[in-house]
Amino acid sequence: MRTTPIAASRFGILVDGVEIATFSALQGVKSDLGSWSKVEGLAVSWDVARYQLERLALASGASRTPPTLTFTRPRSPDMRLWMWHRTAMQQPAGAKRDLHMHAWLESVQSGQMSPAGRSASPVARYRLVNAWPSKVAAGLARAGSGTTVAMETITLAVERIERA
Repeated sequence: MRTTPIAASRFGILVDGVEIATFSALQGVKSDLGSWSKVEGLAVSWDVARYQLERLALASGASRTPPTLTFTRPRSPDMRLWMWHRTAMQQPAGAKRDLHMHAWLESVQSGQMSPAGRSASPVARYRLVNAWPSKVAAGLARAGSGTTVAMETITLAVERIERA
């Protein structure tokens, strides 16, 4: 098992190999078991978070709610995630999809940078089994320069997270 944290600054969500959304931040991974809850942020490596989620899921007699991943990004004109959330509210079973999440670095590593402004290949890949958008939100955030930026937050609920 990998013991060093994976540093990433961009997260892409892919369906059938096509990127449908890119996020600037992964706020964390959350899993609840009955009355016990544990939240892991970016300070913990993905492998450690996945291991903890698997151990929590195996706890005997615990009632389990789906793990969630919460992403943020500047507000996008692309409405696919909002429409998917609407479908999930109307037909929950029909909204679940297997996704892939790729994590990239935005800084130059070994002189290799893709035209999209991120490392040429992902630093980590994950399979999100039976994922659906459980929450979407829009709001404003103040940037370091004092300007206001429209942001959106998407929470994906998943049945299982696998390292790909």
